[in-house]
Amino acid sequence: MGCGQKPLVANENENQTEEGWVSIAHPSLAATLVYGLADGCNGLREALEEEFSHFQFILDRPHLKQHLYAMAEAMELTGKIRLIWLRRN
Repeated sequence: MGCGQKPLVANENENQTEEGWVSIAHPSLAATLVYGLADGCNGLREALEEEFSHFQFILDRPHLKQHLYAMAEAMELTGKIRLIWLRRN
């Protein structure tokens, strides 16, 4: 699934799958802590946070590394200082 595509989810009313945003199948799930591992695609995190009242977003490792390297660049870290900072984060 690429950025901009909606996840494939089960339709709780028809016992089949359809494309659309994740929806809660049963009211008792409203208090369940839901973890979402994703790439941070525009709107995905926000949509999941709206759908699940107890939601913890986790950025996937490759995209997290991209953000850390971009931050090191923005902080103008170089050489050993950069390596130490990247390893600690």
